[in-house]
Amino acid sequence: MSEDFSIAIRTLLMLFLLLLISRLLGRRTLSELTFYDFVMGLMLGQIGASVITEAEFSLRNGLVGLLVATLWVLAINFVSMKFIPARKLIEAEPLMIIHSGKIMEENLKRQRAYY
Repeated sequence: MSEDFSIAIRTLLMLFLLLLISRLLGRRTLSELTFYDFVMGLMLGQIGASVITEAEFSLRNGLVGLLVATLWVLAINFVSMKFIPARKLIEAEPLMIIHSGKIMEENLKRQRAYY
């Protein structure tokens, strides 16, 4: 019973922390997510899942991992907001694929989406 209680407490704590972190990092819809945001979301979720499901993964290690990952995301967001060259490096620029009903073959080649 003690192990079940420990898992329940770890689950509630991780869910609360992940909710807090997601609110701290800001709201975005799926259509607004960059690849970087998507990967960071997966990583934060994996850290939370590891704390919940793996007994050898201590709560302390999970908290440190979440803290470091959150600080990293905040730092990258700050740098990309303040420095345009960094933003271009971190976040992909949108690329027009279809313009006025015509497929932009050159842009498809740049994206390696062969037509």
